[in-house]
Amino acid sequence: MTGRLFSIFEDANESVLLQQCQDDLSACGFDSFQSRTFAAEILQQAKATLTTEMPMPSAAMTVENTNNNVTVEDTKWYGSLPPLARAVMHSFDEVIRGQMWFQCHAVNLCLEDLDRDLRQRLPTFGSAGVVEGDDAPLPWELRRRFSRFVDKTKKNEQAWRDWGERSRRASSMNALIREEIRAGRL
Repeated sequence: MTGRLFSIFEDANESVLLQQCQDDLSACGFDSFQSRTFAAEILQQAKATLTTEMPMPSAAMTVENTNNNVTVEDTKWYGSLPPLARAVMHSFDEVIRGQMWFQCHAVNLCLEDLDRDLRQRLPTFGSAGVVEGDDAPLPWELRRRFSRFVDKTKKNEQAWRDWGERSRRASSMNALIREEIRAGRL
């Protein structure tokens, strides 16, 4: 998977979101059948979570969250997303993480190594889990900023190679992202 792993979903139209999922999955190396199948599953899962699980951003989210390096602009962007687009973004991440898990499992027999490999290859967004500190999940509000950073970095071949090397040495992609934010580069 070398294509776009960090897409931003901002449209309210189901067919536009479905097409974006298909395009992004194709860019990640899935064939056309897999892309259509997974995109349909992502959209179906997203629609199901809208009524059961998706928290709605509150008006209180407009304050800057300096602990997580979330700016007012980040929270306004995330809060302004159509609910379905937000749900698709979450579901898309789950599918990519699941598929990456299967790919990494082929070379990592040890589950601890597999978990470390995934943490180094993909950022984790969402609510805090058992992981704390710099490796903890990032707020969803940082998703757009990170996506833009990756797009910009990919345009410079040397910077992209350096990023890949740094991610292999980091404890997690999240720790590397936080390092870039603290340095003012992201």
